[in-house]
Amino acid sequence: MLSRCWSMLIVSLVVSVGGPATFAAGGSDSGRLHVLMLGDGGHHRPAQRLVDIAPYLLHRGIDLVYTDDIDDLNAVSLARYDALLLYANIDTISDDHARALLDYVAGGGGFVPVHCASYCFRNNPKIVALIGGQFKSHETGTFRTKIIAPDHPVMRDFAGFESWDETYIHTLHNPQHRTVLSERDGEPYTWVRTHGKGRVFYTAWGHDQRTFTNPGFRELLERGIRWACGDDSPAATITRRPVLEPFEYVKTDKVPYYPPGGDRSGTGVWNLMPKPLSPAESMKHAITPAGFDLKLFACDPQIKKPVCMAWDDRGRLWVAETIDYPNRIAPDEGRDRITICEDTDHDGIADKFTVFAEGLNIPTSMCFANGGLIVLQAPDTLYFQDIDNDDVADVRRVLFTGWSKHDTHAGPSNLRYGLDNWIYGTVGYAGFNGVVGGEHHKFSMGIYRFKPDGSKLEYLRATNNNTWGLGQSEDGLIFASTANNNPSNHLPIANRYYQRVADFKAAALRPIADSSRFLPITDKVRQVDVHGGYTSGASHSIYTARAYPRAYWNSTAFVNGPTGHLLGVFRLMRHGTAVSSHNPFNLVVGDDEWFAPIIAEVGPDGAVWFLDWYNYIVQHNPTPKGRETGPGNAYINDLRDKRHGRVYRVVYKDAPQYKPHDLTRSTPQQLVNTLVDTNMLWRLHAQRLLVQRGLPDVASSLISLVQDTSVDEVGLNTGAIHALWTLHGLHLIDEAHPMVLAVAFGALRHPSPGVRRNALQVLPSSAATVDAILKAGSLNDDDAQVRLAALLALSECPSSTIAGASIFGMIAESRNFQDAWLPDAATIAGARHSAGFLAAADSARKAAPHDDQPKVGPNLMPNASFEEIQNGQPVAWKVRNYNGPADHAIVEAGRTGDHCLKISSSVGSDTSWFVDVPVTPGALYRLSGWVKTDSVKGARGGLFNVHGLKDGVTDAISGSQDWTRVQREFRNDSRTRFSINCLFGGWGKSTGTVWYDDVSLVMVHELPTEPLQRVIRRVAADAEARQSGAIAGAARSGKPLDQGGDPARGRAIFFKNELVGCVRCHKVANEGGDVGPDLSDIAKRTDRAYILESLIDPNAKIAESYKQSPISPMPPMQLLISDDEIRDLVAFLSTLK
Repeated sequence: MLSRCWSMLIVSLVVSVGGPATFAAGGSDSGRLHVLMLGDGGHHRPAQRLVDIAPYLLHRGIDLVYTDDIDDLNAVSLARYDALLLYANIDTISDDHARALLDYVAGGGGFVPVHCASYCFRNNPKIVALIGGQFKSHETGTFRTKIIAPDHPVMRDFAGFESWDETYIHTLHNPQHRTVLSERDGEPYTWVRTHGKGRVFYTAWGHDQRTFTNPGFRELLERGIRWACGDDSPAATITRRPVLEPFEYVKTDKVPYYPPGGDRSGTGVWNLMPKPLSPAESMKHAITPAGFDLKLFACDPQIKKPVCMAWDDRGRLWVAETIDYPNRIAPDEGRDRITICEDTDHDGIADKFTVFAEGLNIPTSMCFANGGLIVLQAPDTLYFQDIDNDDVADVRRVLFTGWSKHDTHAGPSNLRYGLDNWIYGTVGYAGFNGVVGGEHHKFSMGIYRFKPDGSKLEYLRATNNNTWGLGQSEDGLIFASTANNNPSNHLPIANRYYQRVADFKAAALRPIADSSRFLPITDKVRQVDVHGGYTSGASHSIYTARAYPRAYWNSTAFVNGPTGHLLGVFRLMRHGTAVSSHNPFNLVVGDDEWFAPIIAEVGPDGAVWFLDWYNYIVQHNPTPKGRETGPGNAYINDLRDKRHGRVYRVVYKDAPQYKPHDLTRSTPQQLVNTLVDTNMLWRLHAQRLLVQRGLPDVASSLISLVQDTSVDEVGLNTGAIHALWTLHGLHLIDEAHPMVLAVAFGALRHPSPGVRRNALQVLPSSAATVDAILKAGSLNDDDAQVRLAALLALSECPSSTIAGASIFGMIAESRNFQDAWLPDAATIAGARHSAGFLAAADSARKAAPHDDQPKVGPNLMPNASFEEIQNGQPVAWKVRNYNGPADHAIVEAGRTGDHCLKISSSVGSDTSWFVDVPVTPGALYRLSGWVKTDSVKGARGGLFNVHGLKDGVTDAISGSQDWTRVQREFRNDSRTRFSINCLFGGWGKSTGTVWYDDVSLVMVHELPTEPLQRVIRRVAADAEARQSGAIAGAARSGKPLDQGGDPARGRAIFFKNELVGCVRCHKVANEGGDVGPDLSDIAKRTDRAYILESLIDPNAKIAESYKQSPISPMPPMQLLISDDEIRDLVAFLSTLK
């Protein structure tokens, strides 16, 4: 008898063979259409309109794939889709993008511009003509349009509809090859065109959800899409029953709900729960980009609740299953296990399941090393080994212990073998407190690494909240994701480097993503906070194979959002030593409410594999009002599923044929050959096996790889990188092996920056290395990551006067002192070589001209005084709404000139007028503007800010005040674009009226001596401290942290600092969140010393009133803010009586 999983797999296969493999959705068939929707971040909120329309179209057999990356307008991408739907406010288009679109339609592709699309790409007359007209102006109202071509296939038997919308008037009409289908008061409102072999459908309908959720509009849009895709009988097509069966629901009162902008107690009403679907049915509800197929590899009942995965050196999938999660803490009698899932007949589906180890209790990650398997199971780091090769563990021992198990979703995770032959991982706020290799460690929320034998552990860097994602690029950059509102981080410099300099503290990693929002296709999304964004972010794996298109190679990360039923794609962009990321689309997204991707990794075939937790209840904590907290610090809910779980692959249809590997049969030379494999998974396995083998007989072959100067399409030579680290792991790169050392020195001049960077990292800490780095010119390398590695390598070498002078000369260049991380690295290296560094700095000071006033550049804001108006709107400015209704207007009440912006709300709103401005990463900026208020109450009031940048927030004005200037000076991180808000409310709702005028953003051109002085002062202080032996002290100024401080500044930190986010978790005077204890009267109950201790070590004493958890999810504040800011925060909290 077939098992349930097998029968589902057969159904899936039967469904999928009916249509071309070119297209995407699970169970794709010949009747499905694949439409690319191009949106943006503008005021029409395309991502929200996607939520309004995508489920309807999906159930009707149309996969709507969303992107906001205009680079997807290229011939290769467009050719995979039946049509392009444009819904955005993108004003200009490049010639290349325009040509791709025009050629696509002329060649037979469909084009569906909707509503605001008629105001896109105004710089290109050919695109305007392709659309058939251009938006000119509008009023608003509730109306119907008149169908004037009832016999056209789009309109046949269509009754029309009524909706509130904008009443568009168009200009630049192109009547050629155009048929108007409907009018409003004589104005063409919906039309079709032909262009070459292709078809265009346009409608002016569609301003917001009132139209997008209207059944009549949905039918019209479906008709238009089908006609544009070549269906000459769309009316007949849409009368057929939906492709997908409707969900079945059961009533329940056990599902907590936190409505956006509402009560955070979890008592909202959500009383319907869908029944789970079979894998075959669930796949039909999932969408991937065209050209990719979703393939099921394994599922329940063979596997249940898969929580992590790894592949062995035979390419077999190993899955850890946990039914004990989250609240069954039983380390000696666990019910969890590790299962080997094999595809023995190579049909892409697992057919053999072997239990390797059982009796575990909530294992959270695993990694192959030292001939066995390392498994994280708090509180232990375990090692398993199969001695007799029967795929069952014979050895189980503890490498080290110390992981907290007080919160089972905040423990250790994401183990991976690093290029440097260490094991890397992440941990959440549960943290670590234990002894490894005789050294005590205590840390939480961040990235760590340890030796494969468990002899040494290093805490690399803190993150700012619960952390469950890690990635390593092919050239060794380290990335991470956190669960809440921070899906993408980059680790540039580890803590150990900062610790070598007196009083130099490494801050917690800052977000590198330009936004934390995600892109679901359904409104059936339940979240506690940060609604519409990543609140359960997991994974940050990098695409490190070559089975996907080139755009993915070493520049794309995958972050799971299980609450949004999606797996997001993040484009990684390098700017000097900084990296930024952007999430333009999903690799997989679905509307099955049980679908919950949690871990994604590049598999042995080069496809991305991911685990579907398949659970309707994803929320771990906080505990909703009226519920109980379990031993794992998760609220107790018997709806938590224990039976389901799936493993999927996302396969690119044009991928090269995969040939399975089995490295257990490889000779040493074959392992060396595998170091040039196109998949990093296999390269790391080969490297690990060669290092684990421990014999130097492969040195000559490894040297040949290092000396290979070829470079691939993305500038890498991965074979040389792995060969260097293999030589390093075999302890061959040192003065005892001069030939190998010479080869490593020679690699400093390799054509690939990635090879040069890694060569710097493998060099011994010696005087010879200093000489080699200086002779190779590594401090002046064209690549900033190489310059960073050179500085860090020098910081570990013996002191050299020449090196110190060279370091100063390097950081004195503007491209270096304006970089995001090179000043820190120069400080660290300069402190090591302080004599030469400070002497060179003193010489430069004496020779420099004296000019003590920094210069500022021109105002970068477009239409800064709002005098340019088109169609009743300020040119370049758009509306962005976060929460609550508000009126947005441009009025004749300006402080200067005639006009200014106005926002008002009688019931409370958090909203803005905004504009996007290109900026320079790492530069210093000054944001200012004028604000006037009338009866403004609640939240912050009226202010200006840089969207998503915690330092770019001005003071806020509330109450009733005349024109007041506010200003903030701040340094950009890695962003290339600021989204500037004229903000109303601000992280909460305000009522009243605010006017805005004369907004200014200028770059502050620092004098060359200014950034240098910061480095010089710290290097000089370190040298002085070393002389006096005084490298110590918790506070940099020496003044106690619980003394002094400014309560007003502390209040601003509490309510306005986005990175710290105090108000998200704590209430003061009924304003704030419920995650942590209410602080309204904390000064009544405690003193300054207690408050300070709670900020620096949140787990030292848990508040008696806080019963939700035995541990605190709050990060130590010294990782996030300065000592002066801590004093200010203590001062403010001390006033709360």
